[in-house]
Amino acid sequence: MCGFLFYDVRVRFSVLLKRVCYNDHSTIADPKGGRLNRMTQGHEIDRAFFLEVISVGEKSVQKKKYILETARKVFMERGFKNVTMKDIVDACAISRGGLYLYYSSTEELFLDVLKAESEGTGDTMQGALPEKATPADIMQAFFNAWKSELLSEKESLTAATYEYAFLSEENGARTYLKTRFEESVRLVSRLLIAGTRTGQFSVSDPYTTARNIMFALEGLRISVGTMEISERTIEGELKFLMQELSSGRQDG
Repeated sequence: MCGFLFYDVRVRFSVLLKRVCYNDHSTIADPKGGRLNRMTQGHEIDRAFFLEVISVGEKSVQKKKYILETARKVFMERGFKNVTMKDIVDACAISRGGLYLYYSSTEELFLDVLKAESEGTGDTMQGALPEKATPADIMQAFFNAWKSELLSEKESLTAATYEYAFLSEENGARTYLKTRFEESVRLVSRLLIAGTRTGQFSVSDPYTTARNIMFALEGLRISVGTMEISERTIEGELKFLMQELSSGRQDG
């Protein structure tokens, strides 16, 4: 059914584009057997048809979102290696064809899940910031977002992510982790530069300091996943990092 719908939409869309491009005002047969409305202007488009296209597009977006949310739960519970496309099909209660319309492999799907995860973390940070946030405010929000992630480690994708990086033969796995790390380093280094200019931080080498912070956070993430670490310990480590940024600062 779905395949016929997409075929019909493609055919009708190509017919309309042909009429617009060639300024064809004649009445053209509708692929469904009826007739398209006669066009009095070359750029006048069948409104009902485009409403149908929009509706199909919205449903497609919602379905993809549903697949991502469901797949996240599967990867979280089972890791990456043990998950198959059939597992995703069963969890989503959709057909194999319905899944393959969006994703061709568990790797492609998992990378999209990770991308959505990163975007969600950014939204959490932004929502926690005051209206006139200083570099120190933003850095604190950054650490708070990490704290929330570390405390919900059992509901995270950390195990699946590292499993994916170690086991995948494709470059995409480690490329993703490296890109995520370097983007975080750039963000933190910019904050350190801005905070040093305003006198909130005392950092002589912002880039190296940012890398050290990210290595410490990644190490903390692994430790939380492999050892019993309390919330108090996590808070203490993040507080130490924040305090180190302002050590040696001259207060006016």
